[in-house]
Amino acid sequence: MFKVEQADTLRAFVDVPQNFVPGIRRGLRASVLVPKFPTKPFGGRVAHNAEALDD
Repeated sequence: MFKVEQADTLRAFVDVPQNFVPGIRRGLRASVLVPKFPTKPFGGRVAHNAEALDD
């Protein structure tokens, strides 16, 4: 079981296919779906881009 201690910020690290990388920029809106709540998208924004591609 997990207990949420800080509910105001959640960081999600996402792998993005190479052909979509040019469209990712700071401030871009994003939706995150989790298995526990499959019909409730959680909204957010892109805050950081690693500016790197994984070979």
